[in-house]
Amino acid sequence: MSCERPLSQLYLYLDGELAPPEADEMAHHLRTCHACQTEVAAHHRLQGLLRTPLPEDEVPERLWTVIHQRLAQETLAKGPQPARRPRHRLWLSLGACAALLLVALAVRLWLTPAVPLVVQEVVDSQIRTRLMGVPYTPMPATPDVIRHWFDDKVDFAVLVPVLPQARYPFLGARLNYFLNRRVAEMAYASDGHVLSFVIFADPGLTLSTLSPIRVGNRTVYVQTYKGYTTIFWQDGTLFCGLVSDLHLPAMLEALRQAHAMS
Repeated sequence: MSCERPLSQLYLYLDGELAPPEADEMAHHLRTCHACQTEVAAHHRLQGLLRTPLPEDEVPERLWTVIHQRLAQETLAKGPQPARRPRHRLWLSLGACAALLLVALAVRLWLTPAVPLVVQEVVDSQIRTRLMGVPYTPMPATPDVIRHWFDDKVDFAVLVPVLPQARYPFLGARLNYFLNRRVAEMAYASDGHVLSFVIFADPGLTLSTLSPIRVGNRTVYVQTYKGYTTIFWQDGTLFCGLVSDLHLPAMLEALRQAHAMS
């Protein structure tokens, strides 16, 4: 059983983005539509999965070596200590271990760079739409057709990437939503993987916290997160991104092939 309402409207309702008349209508619709109720339940399950913390990396081995050397120096500096009862020595040892663990954790958190919000949002949107089976709308791989499809869906002129169809078949386009804004998304296939181009407007966004590299005459910023690689760049007032679970060299090659974005 399916519902004729677009999923994008349901997502806007769940994110609190619908105006009161539309929001009231959607709330009334959800009381009777089993298909939308199933989508909402899946959305809540997915949000719970996205909030599940990932396994922490191990503390670098060199950190333990530095700590042991420091402890040895402290022992030599203090000289021989009077004998203590076994229980007293046990508590001192446990306290030292706890202090070492806290130091190791603090150093790891200090050395680990924070993942920028834009990277988290782009990757989480890919995971969310993939798990929920949100389809792309098929259409000819023609810039004018694709741009016209987005005319009444976003409030900016969409930049359309053009790739060789023999190597990168066009899967279609869809309206995405993250960073509290509507996002144009276009997808191509590559060796069984999906290459998603995302285009959005955000005058307050900065990419300076990401790692810059040069691809042709363009400076792009790269970050990996949850098994996905993201590549971002700015084109005037628009921000463009490429996200995929492909390895970085294959993604950079696809970006080089997308020589024209008009």
